[in-house]
Amino acid sequence: MYRLVVLLAVAAVCFGQQQCDQAPVGDETVEEAIPIASFNTSGNDRIRSTWCIAHCTERISIIATMRFKPSSSKSNTYKMKKVFKSDGSLERIIDGKRENKDDPFNFCLDPFISAVVDAVSNKYNDTTSIAQQLNLTINKPGWAYLVYQLGPPPSIIATDNVHSDKDFCEKLVNRQVGNNFLQFQIFAGMVWDN
Repeated sequence: MYRLVVLLAVAAVCFGQQQCDQAPVGDETVEEAIPIASFNTSGNDRIRSTWCIAHCTERISIIATMRFKPSSSKSNTYKMKKVFKSDGSLERIIDGKRENKDDPFNFCLDPFISAVVDAVSNKYNDTTSIAQQLNLTINKPGWAYLVYQLGPPPSIIATDNVHSDKDFCEKLVNRQVGNNFLQFQIFAGMVWDN
């Protein structure tokens, strides 16, 4: 149901949208989010069949198609939906089951990568600086990074094929900067290069 709402909302507000024309292969991570404040990418982020970020001209929503290359063919993948309600509460559903943890579900298994994401996102307040600094600090060949800042709630994020793998990181970071509450959604990982 949330996916339908996201797609309808994106279709309703997008005019002159940047689109991805790649045929799906089934194992790509697909991220849909609305509204967002901004987004940026870095690293091995050239547009190709394994990495494409579609967005509205106004950049208020994205649909990202990313084929991450897990370190193991036995890595699990999950479907995840996050709904940020207008009262500021978060509802998280993973593979159809409601998660009620206080801390956002963390798909960032490598402790070094997780610590870098935390340190960088706590130091910088914009998507460009965060994306560039993640690339410089993690410094892994073949890795790409997507960072977007969520817009004001209510907002919806739907993600297919979130990996539980050491060569993949998906993390939601919450920041308080003065009187502003910022939320950044971060993806990092090895991307297939074809």
